[in-house]
Amino acid sequence: MTKTLISNFNFKFSILNFGVLFAQRPQFSTPSNTIAMNSRKLAQSKKFLSTLTGMSDTESTKYLKNYGCYCHINGAKNVGALEGFGGNGLDELDEACRDLARAQKCFSVDTHYNKACTVEDSYKSWTDTGNTFCGDENDVNWKNKQDCRYDVCLGEQQFAMKVAELIILGFEKNDEFQDLSEAEYGVMCQQKYTGSSNLSCCGTVPNRYPFNTDVKECCGDSTIATIGMC
Repeated sequence: MTKTLISNFNFKFSILNFGVLFAQRPQFSTPSNTIAMNSRKLAQSKKFLSTLTGMSDTESTKYLKNYGCYCHINGAKNVGALEGFGGNGLDELDEACRDLARAQKCFSVDTHYNKACTVEDSYKSWTDTGNTFCGDENDVNWKNKQDCRYDVCLGEQQFAMKVAELIILGFEKNDEFQDLSEAEYGVMCQQKYTGSSNLSCCGTVPNRYPFNTDVKECCGDSTIATIGMC
C-alpha cells in the first residue's frame, strides 16, 4: 500500500522537516480515528489550514478570504483574480493563492484523467491527530477511480501547507491588501491580455501551470520558455 501523510506543524514542526515534506507529493495511507470531510473549496482549504496551524475554522476562513488579487476575492469559494486581471500577487500569501489558481486552471485543460472533473467538484479528505489526508479513508482505490478529484485535493493541500509555512515563519498580512475596493483592485492588480490562446499545462501535480503554446513550450525540467529556448 502506498502511503500519504502531511504532518501537522502546530508551530512546533521544524522548518527542516517541513521542507522535506513539502518537496514530496503526498500519497495514501489509512490511519485510525479519522474524521471524513466532504465539503467544498474554501471550507476544505480552511480545514486543512486549521489542522496544520491550530487556528479555528473561523480564523482560517478570515485569514484566506478577500485578500490581495487572488485570495477568494469578494468572498468567492475559489481562488483567482477577477476577470481581466492576472500577473503577480501582491505578497507571498497572494502569490500562494495565484499559484493555486493557475494549477486549478489546468483541470479545464488536461485530458488524461480516467474521470474528468472541475475545481467545483467535491473530493474526499480527512484529518487525524493533526495530519491531513487526500482520498477515501475506507477505500484505498478511490484516488485511482477519482484521479482528477484526488489531484484537486493535492493542490489545495499543498496550498494550505504553503500558507502554514508563511505563518510559521512570521509572515504578517498587509492591511492595505485586505478587502480591496473595486478602485483599489484596479490600481493594485495587473490587467492581462484577454484574447484567445491555445493552452497546455506544464509541471506535475500539484505544481502545474498553464501556458500559451503559440509562443511558449514546456521544457524537460518543467519550466516554461519561449519556443526553441529550452
